[in-house]
Amino acid sequence: LSATPIQNSILELYNMIEIVKPGLLGTWKNFSAKYIVDKKARVINSDSKSELQNLLQQVVVRTTRSEVRKYLEFTERIPKTHVMKPSKEESLLYEKTTDFVRDLWAIEKGKKNLMLPLMTMQRQISSSTESIKSALNKKITQFPDSSAKINELLKLCGDIQQDTKIKELKKIIDKNKNSKYLIFTEFRDTQKYIVNALEQDNLSVTKFNGSMSTKERDVAVKQFKNDINILVSTEAGGEGQNFQFCSNVINYDLPWNPMKVEQRVGRVHRIGQKEDVRIHNLAISGSIEEHILKLLFDKINLFKMTIGDLELLFEEEGLKNISKDVFESYMSSKSNKEIKNKFSALGDKWKGEKKKINDTIMEFDEQVFTHFNLSSMEE
Repeated sequence: LSATPIQNSILELYNMIEIVKPGLLGTWKNFSAKYIVDKKARVINSDSKSELQNLLQQVVVRTTRSEVRKYLEFTERIPKTHVMKPSKEESLLYEKTTDFVRDLWAIEKGKKNLMLPLMTMQRQISSSTESIKSALNKKITQFPDSSAKINELLKLCGDIQQDTKIKELKKIIDKNKNSKYLIFTEFRDTQKYIVNALEQDNLSVTKFNGSMSTKERDVAVKQFKNDINILVSTEAGGEGQNFQFCSNVINYDLPWNPMKVEQRVGRVHRIGQKEDVRIHNLAISGSIEEHILKLLFDKINLFKMTIGDLELLFEEEGLKNISKDVFESYMSSKSNKEIKNKFSALGDKWKGEKKKINDTIMEFDEQVFTHFNLSSMEE
C-alpha cells in the first residue's frame, strides 16, 4: 500500500509488483524488452498494452483522490503565520547567542561531528529562553575557554521574564478555549516551559514525549481525546498517532525539514477529520524561523502539499541535505540582506524542483496509467 505516486519510471511499478507477486512479470530485462519502447522506461509498447493490462489487473488496484472524493470528505488546511516582534531583551539575547554559534561555526565548520550540535543549538535559540539556557549550560563543559562569554549569555537569559512566543500562544488559545490544540516543539525544555505557563493560566494540559513509557503516552492520548483540550508534544507525537478529533496544530518552533512539518500536520489532517485544519506557525521577527517560513516554505506552498509530493521533492539529490543547507546559508551570511538573498535562492531551487517533479509525474501518468483500467471504484 503506497500513498506515494510512482515518479517517472515503469521500473518502480515493476519493483512494487515484484514485492507482491515475485516472478509475475518475469525478469526486468525480458519485461522491458517486451513492454517498453524507450530507454527511460516511461512509454508503454502499444502492441503489448492489452497483455500488460491483464497482468497488472491481477495484482494492482489504483485509486485516485478524485475518485474517492465522492465518498470521503477532505477538509482544507488553513495556515497562518504569526511573526512577533521580540522584546529588547529577547532581541539582544538572540543576536548575541547567534553570534556565539556563528563564531563556533567559523572555527569548527570543517569538523563534521560538531556541525549537528551547532545546528541543534541554533534551533534551540529560536525555541525558548529555557531551551537556550539548556544549550548554553551544555556548551560550558564542551568549550571551557568560552565560559566567560557563555555566563554573559546566561545572564541575558535571566533578564527575560516571559517569552513573546508564549504570550502569542495564549492569545491563540484564548480565542477559543473550548477547542482542542496540538502544540509541537522540538525540545523538552520548551515543552516543560509551555506546559507550566499554560497550567498557570488554569488551562487543562497534558504532554507527550519520547521519554515517557508506552503506557504513559497512551494515557496522554486518551486524556487529550476525552478530557483535556491541549496536548504539548515533541517530535515523538509527529509520527504514528491519530488526532482527527483535533483541528488546531500550533508549530511553537519549526523543524527545518519540511517532511517533519508535514508529519506533524498529518496527525490531525487525515481521514476522519471533520473540520478544516488550522495551522499556526510562530516565529520571532528577524529569526532564522521567519526566513524559513517566508522564503522557503511559502515558496513551495508547503502547508498545502501532501506527504507523497513532499517525499518525492526531498528525495532529489540536490535537496537531501535540507537542514545543513539552511544552517550554512544562515551562518555564512554577514547581513540581513544576504540572508534574504540566500534563502530566496534556496526557495527558488525548491520551487523549481517541485515544478520539475510535478511535470514529470503528470507526463508519466499520461503515458502509462491512462492506458490501464486499474480502479476498483469504477467497477
